[in-house]
Amino acid sequence: METIRKFKKMGLWDFIELMQQNCYQSGKKEVYFLYLDELNMRRIESISEGGNYKLQALGRELLAQFEKEIDQNRDFIAESEELEFRKIIEAL
Repeated sequence: METIRKFKKMGLWDFIELMQQNCYQSGKKEVYFLYLDELNMRRIESISEGGNYKLQALGRELLAQFEKEIDQNRDFIAESEELEFRKIIEAL
């Protein structure tokens, strides 16, 4: 299985800015999962403890925005998908 990474060559700060723009305005669960997957891949590739900490902080920030989205629209995501999202965040 091959993983296609849309943001691999993008620097971290550019990625953060793009994530904030797209996730916080989209209202689509697919966008949240797309950025969560990239955070997870960056965490796997990270060799720096400081980098890991930054990625974990970004994961918590993404989760906070995700929870706001759920509060505004309960039909935003199925319960099983929400649990999967939270499980991936915990693994970061």
